[in-house]
Amino acid sequence: MVLANIRQALNIRWNDLASELAGQPHLDLAGFLNETGLELDDLYRGSRGGWAALRREVGLDPRPVVSAEQDSGLRKTISRLLHIDDPERLQFLRELLTQPSPPSLLEADLRHRLLLSMLNTAFDSRQPSRAVEGHLAKLWANPARHEELLEVAEILRGRINRLTPVVEEIVHLPLRLHARYSRGEALAAFGMEVSGSMVAGVQWLPDQQADVFLVTISKNERQFSPTTMYNDRAISRTRFQWESQGRTREQSATGQRYINHETLGSTVHLFLRETKEDAYNYAGPMSYVEHEGERPMRIVWELAHPLPADVFHYAKVTTG
Repeated sequence: MVLANIRQALNIRWNDLASELAGQPHLDLAGFLNETGLELDDLYRGSRGGWAALRREVGLDPRPVVSAEQDSGLRKTISRLLHIDDPERLQFLRELLTQPSPPSLLEADLRHRLLLSMLNTAFDSRQPSRAVEGHLAKLWANPARHEELLEVAEILRGRINRLTPVVEEIVHLPLRLHARYSRGEALAAFGMEVSGSMVAGVQWLPDQQADVFLVTISKNERQFSPTTMYNDRAISRTRFQWESQGRTREQSATGQRYINHETLGSTVHLFLRETKEDAYNYAGPMSYVEHEGERPMRIVWELAHPLPADVFHYAKVTTG
């Protein structure tokens, strides 16, 4: 085959992908990936057009594209969902996409509103959650992309390779332990109205009485300012060292909330990723153990659930 073992190649040409599909036009997306040894990411990397565009390239889908701009936007949306390994979210996507028309946000129950809000961040994190209805209307108006996303969701379900159990402490929220989420998805799951301008790795969500920490382990001066090069690392699979924002004092309201969160009835949640290009792994809730210093406070937390071995492997590396 032209693309035999192409998964090992450093440079996969779009024309080669088209030639391979033209030679086996009966293949669906799953079959194409299986025959070529490609991963989903290979079809969406950079400016590549995804499965629908590849099928159009070789004349397998003659349906007209009403708007090239909207079609490109939907391709980007699909590419932003390739990290999903949460079975609840994938089942939700499947049920959503098999409906004859998009849902109403106002008619959805609370859990489904949160799931729709999470999905909205993949369409456009700059827009409020209510914009999801318009985004879904555009998806339904583009049958090729609609069908593509359904196929992608099925493939993602099949490649889940980690147990992602329900977290009893937040059973009312659509998050799974050790599943992967973007920043926007993680915050939207807690009911936060997400803005694309949000870059802080710490969010206090008063409605949920929850602190959410979004931690990148491998930091470099090109991507992080000197004031955000925090020394965050796993001490063990159940203990994590975390540094607060540089202005946080021990006696401040924030500092006291960190120290006394159990007494105050609030919770603290950790999301980890290795690099800025990765999705976050939800490491679950954690409890205060001890701290030293202030501005920043260096706090040791006890995780309610041990880190997976691969996450601990990158998280134990100290960066500063």
